[in-house]
Amino acid sequence: ENFNTTYEIPILDPAINGDRAISNNNFDAGFLYRWDNFYFSANANNLISKDTDEFTGGIEPRLLLNYQLYSGYVYTPKHNKYVEFEPSVFFQFFDSDNRSATDINFKYRKFNRDGDYYWIGASYRFLNDQFFNPLNLGPMAGILHNKLYFAYSYQLTFNDLSGFNSGTHVITIGLNLLQSASNCPCTKGSSQSYYRL
Repeated sequence: ENFNTTYEIPILDPAINGDRAISNNNFDAGFLYRWDNFYFSANANNLISKDTDEFTGGIEPRLLLNYQLYSGYVYTPKHNKYVEFEPSVFFQFFDSDNRSATDINFKYRKFNRDGDYYWIGASYRFLNDQFFNPLNLGPMAGILHNKLYFAYSYQLTFNDLSGFNSGTHVITIGLNLLQSASNCPCTKGSSQSYYRL
Protein backbone atom coordinates (compact mmCIF):
# COMPACT_ATOMS: atom_id res chain seq x y z
CA GLU A 1 0.00 0.00 0.00
CA ASN A 2 3.05 2.26 0.00
CA PHE A 3 3.35 2.83 -3.73
CA ASN A 4 4.25 6.37 -4.81
CA THR A 5 3.48 8.10 -8.06
CA THR A 6 6.35 8.68 -10.49
CA TYR A 7 6.84 10.71 -13.64
CA GLU A 8 6.14 7.60 -15.74
CA ILE A 9 3.15 6.55 -13.56
CA PRO A 10 1.42 9.74 -12.41
CA ILE A 11 -1.76 7.93 -11.27
CA LEU A 12 -1.87 4.79 -9.16
CA ASP A 13 -4.32 1.99 -9.86
CA PRO A 14 -7.23 2.60 -7.42
CA ALA A 15 -7.66 -1.18 -7.06
CA ILE A 16 -4.32 -1.32 -5.25
CA ASN A 17 -5.11 -0.32 -1.70
CA GLY A 18 -4.72 -1.69 1.80
CA ASP A 19 -2.34 -4.26 3.14
CA ARG A 20 -2.98 -7.65 1.52
CA ALA A 21 -0.33 -9.57 3.40
CA ILE A 22 -1.42 -13.06 4.39
CA SER A 23 0.22 -15.25 6.99
CA ASN A 24 -0.36 -18.99 6.75
CA ASN A 25 0.67 -21.07 9.73
CA ASN A 26 0.76 -24.82 9.60
CA PHE A 27 2.28 -27.76 11.41
CA ASP A 28 3.53 -31.28 10.83
CA ALA A 29 3.44 -34.42 12.94
CA GLY A 30 5.61 -37.48 12.79
CA PHE A 31 7.50 -40.19 14.62
CA LEU A 32 10.66 -42.24 14.18
CA TYR A 33 11.09 -45.82 15.37
CA ARG A 34 14.46 -47.57 15.54
CA TRP A 35 15.22 -51.15 16.46
CA ASP A 36 18.75 -52.49 16.09
CA ASN A 37 19.76 -51.53 12.52
CA PHE A 38 16.21 -51.03 11.24
CA TYR A 39 14.44 -47.66 11.22
CA PHE A 40 11.01 -46.43 10.18
CA SER A 41 9.45 -42.97 10.20
CA ALA A 42 6.02 -41.60 9.30
CA ASN A 43 5.13 -37.94 8.86
CA ALA A 44 2.07 -35.89 7.98
CA ASN A 45 2.91 -32.44 6.63
CA ASN A 46 0.68 -29.34 6.40
CA LEU A 47 -2.15 -30.68 8.54
CA ILE A 48 -4.17 -27.46 8.29
CA SER A 49 -5.78 -26.38 5.02
CA LYS A 50 -4.20 -23.22 3.66
CA ASP A 51 -5.98 -19.86 3.66
CA THR A 52 -5.91 -18.75 0.04
CA ASP A 53 -5.80 -15.24 -1.29
CA GLU A 54 -9.21 -14.36 -2.77
CA PHE A 55 -7.54 -12.15 -5.38
CA THR A 56 -5.67 -15.02 -7.04
CA GLY A 57 -8.90 -16.63 -8.27
CA GLY A 58 -8.21 -20.21 -7.22
CA ILE A 59 -4.69 -20.37 -8.64
CA GLU A 60 -3.16 -21.04 -5.23
CA PRO A 61 -3.43 -24.64 -3.98
CA ARG A 62 -5.44 -24.97 -0.78
CA LEU A 63 -4.91 -28.60 0.17
CA LEU A 64 -1.23 -29.08 0.93
CA LEU A 65 -1.49 -32.17 3.15
CA ASN A 66 0.93 -34.93 2.26
CA TYR A 67 2.08 -38.10 3.99
CA GLN A 68 5.60 -39.47 4.03
CA LEU A 69 6.93 -42.89 5.00
CA TYR A 70 10.65 -43.58 5.22
CA SER A 71 12.33 -46.85 6.11
CA GLY A 72 15.69 -48.49 5.80
CA TYR A 73 18.14 -51.00 7.17
CA VAL A 74 21.86 -50.67 7.97
CA TYR A 75 23.73 -53.88 7.20
CA THR A 76 27.28 -54.48 8.46
CA PRO A 77 29.08 -57.55 7.06
CA LYS A 78 30.44 -59.88 9.75
CA HIS A 79 33.88 -59.99 8.16
CA ASN A 80 34.30 -56.18 7.97
CA LYS A 81 32.97 -53.96 10.77
CA TYR A 82 34.17 -50.79 9.01
CA VAL A 83 31.71 -51.10 6.11
CA GLU A 84 27.95 -50.51 6.05
CA PHE A 85 25.34 -50.95 3.35
CA GLU A 86 22.11 -49.00 3.73
CA PRO A 87 19.15 -49.60 1.42
CA SER A 88 16.15 -47.35 2.09
CA VAL A 89 12.81 -46.37 0.60
CA PHE A 90 10.87 -43.11 0.80
CA PHE A 91 7.16 -42.91 -0.06
CA GLN A 92 5.16 -39.68 -0.42
CA PHE A 93 1.38 -39.35 -0.92
CA PHE A 94 -0.37 -36.07 -1.77
CA ASP A 95 -3.90 -35.84 -0.38
CA SER A 96 -5.03 -33.13 -2.80
CA ASP A 97 -4.95 -35.25 -5.96
CA ASN A 98 -3.94 -38.73 -4.73
CA ARG A 99 -0.57 -38.61 -6.46
CA SER A 100 2.22 -40.66 -4.93
CA ALA A 101 5.91 -41.07 -5.58
CA THR A 102 8.62 -43.39 -4.27
CA ASP A 103 12.38 -43.01 -3.89
CA ILE A 104 14.58 -46.11 -3.79
CA ASN A 105 17.98 -45.31 -2.28
CA PHE A 106 21.20 -47.14 -1.58
CA LYS A 107 24.28 -46.05 0.41
CA TYR A 108 27.70 -47.57 0.91
CA ARG A 109 29.53 -46.25 3.98
CA LYS A 110 33.22 -46.87 4.86
CA PHE A 111 34.67 -46.00 8.28
CA ASN A 112 38.26 -45.48 9.34
CA ARG A 113 39.69 -46.37 12.77
CA ASP A 114 38.90 -42.88 14.16
CA GLY A 115 35.17 -43.13 13.41
CA ASP A 116 35.30 -40.80 10.40
CA TYR A 117 33.69 -42.08 7.23
CA TYR A 118 32.81 -41.44 3.63
CA TRP A 119 29.76 -42.68 1.78
CA ILE A 120 28.48 -42.93 -1.78
CA GLY A 121 25.01 -43.75 -3.00
CA ALA A 122 22.27 -43.31 -5.55
CA SER A 123 18.57 -42.47 -5.60
CA TYR A 124 15.82 -43.43 -8.07
CA ARG A 125 12.47 -41.57 -7.94
CA PHE A 126 9.32 -42.56 -9.82
CA LEU A 127 5.55 -42.07 -9.76
CA ASN A 128 3.98 -45.20 -8.32
CA ASP A 129 1.98 -45.92 -11.44
CA GLN A 130 5.07 -45.49 -13.67
CA PHE A 131 7.89 -47.54 -12.13
CA PHE A 132 9.97 -47.79 -15.30
CA ASN A 133 9.52 -44.12 -16.17
CA PRO A 134 11.77 -42.30 -13.66
CA LEU A 135 11.19 -38.76 -12.51
CA ASN A 136 14.70 -38.33 -11.12
CA LEU A 137 17.91 -40.30 -10.85
CA GLY A 138 20.97 -39.11 -9.04
CA PRO A 139 24.29 -39.91 -7.38
CA MET A 140 25.11 -38.87 -3.80
CA ALA A 141 28.34 -38.72 -1.78
CA GLY A 142 29.43 -37.47 1.61
CA ILE A 143 32.25 -37.41 4.13
CA LEU A 144 32.59 -36.92 7.89
CA HIS A 145 36.04 -35.85 9.11
CA ASN A 146 36.89 -34.39 12.53
CA LYS A 147 33.20 -33.60 13.26
CA LEU A 148 32.87 -31.68 9.96
CA TYR A 149 30.32 -33.16 7.55
CA PHE A 150 30.04 -32.42 3.84
CA ALA A 151 27.76 -34.06 1.29
CA TYR A 152 26.75 -33.46 -2.31
CA SER A 153 23.97 -34.90 -4.40
CA TYR A 154 22.70 -34.29 -7.90
CA GLN A 155 19.23 -35.08 -9.16
CA LEU A 156 18.92 -35.51 -12.92
CA THR A 157 15.36 -34.85 -14.16
CA PHE A 158 13.85 -37.24 -16.72
CA ASN A 159 10.27 -36.00 -17.03
CA ASP A 160 8.94 -33.08 -19.12
CA LEU A 161 10.69 -30.57 -16.85
CA SER A 162 14.06 -31.74 -18.19
CA GLY A 163 13.66 -29.25 -21.05
CA PHE A 164 13.61 -26.39 -18.55
CA ASN A 165 16.35 -27.35 -16.12
CA SER A 166 19.53 -29.39 -16.04
CA GLY A 167 18.87 -31.00 -12.66
CA THR A 168 19.11 -30.10 -8.99
CA HIS A 169 22.29 -29.75 -6.96
CA VAL A 170 22.19 -30.18 -3.17
CA ILE A 171 25.11 -29.34 -0.88
CA THR A 172 24.99 -30.20 2.83
CA ILE A 173 27.49 -28.84 5.35
CA GLY A 174 27.33 -29.78 9.01
CA LEU A 175 29.28 -29.69 12.24
CA ASN A 176 28.77 -32.26 15.01
CA LEU A 177 28.73 -30.49 18.37
CA LEU A 178 28.43 -31.67 22.00
CA GLN A 179 28.60 -35.34 21.12
CA SER A 180 29.10 -38.19 23.51
CA ALA A 181 28.58 -41.92 23.40
CA SER A 182 24.89 -42.77 23.19
CA ASN A 183 23.26 -44.77 25.97
CA CYS A 184 20.55 -46.03 23.63
CA PRO A 185 21.09 -49.73 22.79
CA CYS A 186 19.67 -49.20 19.30
CA THR A 187 22.72 -47.13 18.31
CA LYS A 188 25.34 -49.69 19.24
CA GLY A 189 27.28 -51.15 16.35
CA SER A 190 25.90 -48.87 13.66
CA SER A 191 26.73 -45.53 12.11
CA GLN A 192 24.54 -43.96 14.78
CA SER A 193 27.09 -44.74 17.48
CA TYR A 194 29.78 -42.17 18.05
CA TYR A 195 32.55 -44.59 18.97
CA ARG A 196 33.28 -47.81 17.19
CA LEU A 197 35.37 -50.73 18.48
